[in-house]
Amino acid sequence: MIDWDRSSSWKALVDEMVPMAEILFVFGVQYMASSMGENYMKAINALRCAVNNLGTNSWNFAAATWAFIVLIGVQGELVQYVNEGYEYICTCLVDANGLKTMMGSDE
Repeated sequence: MIDWDRSSSWKALVDEMVPMAEILFVFGVQYMASSMGENYMKAINALRCAVNNLGTNSWNFAAATWAFIVLIGVQGELVQYVNEGYEYICTCLVDANGLKTMMGSDE
């Protein structure tokens, strides 16, 4: 059982979600790189960095939102749903990493 009252739990959740969002950019660049110019590659890399940084830092917002939910006392039923969602995210991360390996990505 995960203790959602700890900030590190929210950081771990978000840190597992970011690679799943980033996989679109990794393979998009890999498949379209030959037909794109240098400026397009720079734009896609900048977008990838933006998604990565936004995602990596959004755990603060998630933890603050949870603290507010606890403050108003409605976290009882939500804990079950957050725990269930976390299990799906972990499974998707394993699938995303397997897909990266299968497609030959070294990241």
